[in-house]
Amino acid sequence: MSAPEAPEGEVVPLPVAPVTEGAAPPGFQPRSEAFRRFMVAPIVVAGLLFAATGALVFAAWRGGSAAGDRVVMRFSGDCPERGMVAVRARAEAIGLGDPSMTEEGGVISLTATLPGLPDDRVAVPALLVRQGRFEGQGPAGVVITNAELTEAQIRLDESGLPYTWVGLRPTGVEAMKALRAADPEGSLRIRIDHEQPTPRPNNIDLEDDGLRVLTSEGPTELRMREAADRAILLQAPMVDCELVVQDVVSANP
Repeated sequence: MSAPEAPEGEVVPLPVAPVTEGAAPPGFQPRSEAFRRFMVAPIVVAGLLFAATGALVFAAWRGGSAAGDRVVMRFSGDCPERGMVAVRARAEAIGLGDPSMTEEGGVISLTATLPGLPDDRVAVPALLVRQGRFEGQGPAGVVITNAELTEAQIRLDESGLPYTWVGLRPTGVEAMKALRAADPEGSLRIRIDHEQPTPRPNNIDLEDDGLRVLTSEGPTELRMREAADRAILLQAPMVDCELVVQDVVSANP
């Protein structure tokens, strides 16, 4: 049915179909199941990305099984007893298979099955001996250290990208409140060993009484690896001395 013609200079409203209560307005068709699936696809993809791009270190850390070479890793340093505590905790967090440790003459020997990453003979020992020192600095100096941390997790941001979340003890929460009040336009400068992640603006609220530690720019797989490494480091005790990797050799059959 065509619209009625109007005399020149007058506007005649177009006929509008009546709307039944509960029905979609004219011109707006109910969303199909396919459309709803399309709209939720980014959420699903983010979840799959989280599960698939963490490489084997993250998969093992979450409870997967190690499927790489069985090796003996030897470390030395000035604090073998304290070093063993941190190395053992990190080995368990990574998910190394059937780990066993000994210490003799200041040398720590760890026999374990590696996750199966292409670079795990280098990457895993290097992660095990890092100090894991966390420092959050404000204008007046360090306000957050490992002593204020309760736990570390991998989380996804609103875009589905990974980051490391670190929980704070009440003393850490109060320190952050004081920093934000004293320097609301400033930021918390974070350092994890030699790494300096993006500073955290003070005008952002704490997340579940904790801090986001952002990863470097780059492919999602590398971001996930970095987030996982940091979570493993900060969840385990800090090594307060220098440990070095002596060698990595294949274990006897």
